[in-house]
Amino acid sequence: MASTMASHTMSSPLICHSSLPHRTHTASLSPPRSTTALSSQNSASISRSLIVSTPQSKKKKKNCSLFVNNCSTANDNETTTQEVPIELQYPAFPSVMDINQIREILPHRFPFLLVDRVIEYNPGGSVVATKNVTINDNFFPGHFPERPIMPGVLMIEAMAQVGGIVMLQPEVGIPRDNFFFAGIDCVRFRKPSCCRRHVSDENDTCQPAETVRSSEDGREGICWREVATTATLTVGQGTRVGFYSTSCPRAETIVQATVKSHFQSDATVAPGLLRMHFHDCFVQGCDASILIDGPSTEKTAPPNLLLRGYEVIDDAKTQLEAACPGVVSCADIIALAARDSVVLTTGRGWQVPTGRKDGRVSLASETSNLPGFTDSIDVQKQKFAAKGLNAQDLVTLVGGHTIGTSACQFFSYRLYNYSNTGAPDPAIDPAFLPQLQSLCPQNGDGSKRIALDTGSVGKFDTSFFTNLRNGRGILESDQKLWTDASTKTYVQRYLGFRGLLGLVFDVEFGKAMVKMGNIELKTGTNGEIRKVCSKIN
Repeated sequence: MASTMASHTMSSPLICHSSLPHRTHTASLSPPRSTTALSSQNSASISRSLIVSTPQSKKKKKNCSLFVNNCSTANDNETTTQEVPIELQYPAFPSVMDINQIREILPHRFPFLLVDRVIEYNPGGSVVATKNVTINDNFFPGHFPERPIMPGVLMIEAMAQVGGIVMLQPEVGIPRDNFFFAGIDCVRFRKPSCCRRHVSDENDTCQPAETVRSSEDGREGICWREVATTATLTVGQGTRVGFYSTSCPRAETIVQATVKSHFQSDATVAPGLLRMHFHDCFVQGCDASILIDGPSTEKTAPPNLLLRGYEVIDDAKTQLEAACPGVVSCADIIALAARDSVVLTTGRGWQVPTGRKDGRVSLASETSNLPGFTDSIDVQKQKFAAKGLNAQDLVTLVGGHTIGTSACQFFSYRLYNYSNTGAPDPAIDPAFLPQLQSLCPQNGDGSKRIALDTGSVGKFDTSFFTNLRNGRGILESDQKLWTDASTKTYVQRYLGFRGLLGLVFDVEFGKAMVKMGNIELKTGTNGEIRKVCSKIN
């Protein structure tokens, strides 16, 4: 996603580790990995940071954590038992997110954007980011002219911004409007930010901060030392990762095992469950209204007649009711099953925020909200925008067709009489047309199912987008993602076109799924936990 070139200058990055616990809403800093000897081949002056928990004092009511920022240089004459420099733990600081991607997440801008790169990211869990500190930073001329030290309050702000990167991701489910740095407790700056200094154990004083210079490009920077802080971040009400960690700890494991068991018997349940989640969220929100039996319910509407996977949800619900009666919603089971289906088809997983309630209304008449296979891109974008989803989300979620199939009845018109022209759709690759016509003969069996991703039907990958580029999209609405300029760029980015900022499909797919999974949520008293998924309590 970003450059992996080494940066062997003497400018010192501030490394912030921030993690999202499952049971609290506190952004903390996770410790670096195991330690060994310092390499003398390293020319970079690096800062590293970790959280060390301190016991609660009997006289104090607040717990504190210690945010430690250590400085190491190749010229330090210290023992060989010190920690491995951070630049060896993360070779050449490979970027997981560059500054452009960070700007898409954080609202901050120069001169108050204090994060330059993300070098490690665990979706919904933790993030490690860097801030490159140089003598050119605008706060050094006044703080202080002869002894440049970064203000402690800006160190805390940098840490809070790193927390924001993980908290504002779609998989956490927190909108910007509800996210603020609410407060900080037990803050103590133990030592000034100095480089190549000695701190006396007796009086805790230090020599003047020393500016270090790179022999490669002349840039200057300041090493970081130690800061003590704990940050608490607020979150909005709704879903969260680990919602059942206490009330039903085995919930996700039970759903995962159930989906896997059915998948091993019938692999077609994977795209079925993925599609079910999509169809559920676009009508009445993600509330399992798609599961309700009865006349004129969503399940009876034409777009949903060929949905599959209901038996998987019912099986998982039965097991969950035995383990944790009345705790896990059917809506959450669908969301978890969709994720597990992607993983079983070689896709990357993501952390699913849970805590949804099940809806009490299911109407076939409302399924017109679902995108149709003949919809133009403008119509598709309008339907997605109505649910808070953008053009990238549209392309990304339609990319789920990489593991899907479609019945001939939904695209055979493209093969013989497109738009009543008596000729095939010109967007279809002429070399591919005979193959499709042999699979779906004119006036043949309209229920026959054909892979939406030719050549890779059971594998979650980007070949679906390759097929669109080559004029081998099956559904008209799919192929238009390539022929329409407003969506073509996203397809190209997933394919890694030169000159465009690349996107990693399975990473972005997880983000889009979490975003979609938060559509019109029913939480608290606005809903129920069904005992049986197919009927209202």
